[in-house]
Amino acid sequence: MTAVPPGIGDLLAPRCGCGDCESAVSPGAYLATLLDYALKHVQNGDEPIDLGYLSDRLHQPLGGLPLDCEAAETSVAQPRIAVEALRGYVGTRPLLGVGREAGLVAGEAVYRLAAYTALLAAAGTSYEEVRRVRSAAPEERLALAERIGLPLTAPAGGAPRDDELDQLFLDPEAPATDPVGLTELALERMFGLATTTGDPLALGAKTGDATRQLALHGRGSWSQHRPRRSGPPRGPPERERLRRLGLRRRRPDRACGGRRTNHTRRPGPACAPRGKRPRRSARARLHR
Repeated sequence: MTAVPPGIGDLLAPRCGCGDCESAVSPGAYLATLLDYALKHVQNGDEPIDLGYLSDRLHQPLGGLPLDCEAAETSVAQPRIAVEALRGYVGTRPLLGVGREAGLVAGEAVYRLAAYTALLAAAGTSYEEVRRVRSAAPEERLALAERIGLPLTAPAGGAPRDDELDQLFLDPEAPATDPVGLTELALERMFGLATTTGDPLALGAKTGDATRQLALHGRGSWSQHRPRRSGPPRGPPERERLRRLGLRRRRPDRACGGRRTNHTRRPGPACAPRGKRPRRSARARLHR
């Protein structure tokens, strides 16, 4: 029996007492088998590699991946994995070289503004409207809050107004130390959008007080307060399903006596190739 390479034994250790985790076909056992093969058969020149080498080269925490049932069934967005690899490839900040750090800082600012405006647009508003409504009349502020499903908290005891609409505004020009600055931490705290510089193994937003994610009454996240789109679908269920997939329902092929259901073709008894119709006899043409 061959020895288990260092670091693989921790992956093979059961994380919970269920039979799925201890199975030989579990995700943890599959990952451990792949890593075991790589460590035994892949070399860096003439030198053997270890788990740390693979983690550094792939920019993924292979030795610290959670392997319990809940983590194995959790879906991970593929762009997040690419972001983690790119962050690891960039290395320690600030970057050396003329213009490299400034270019990366400018790119990060563009990403934050694009993410912020996209989140506001998905909510039914815009950056210009959120900025303008800060000095609008109470009726206009209340109408916007009701439209996007955001509850407003009235100031208590004559305190300055600082409701949810005020907190929704983030200033792209403000420094990162400003409370209203547009930072990744502010987007994570407000919308739940995970930062690209945080712990890659953290599930969801972990920064700040979770009760301050646009719902300060402790009733959950903002998405739970937004009104759902109602109304009947545009067409029958089958047509609506095809429309969402960007497909079209084909009409029955009367030329060859076959019929189509969805996108599968059931040929008739005398079905000709597409584009060619069977020739009719003179008797058939007379009785038509």
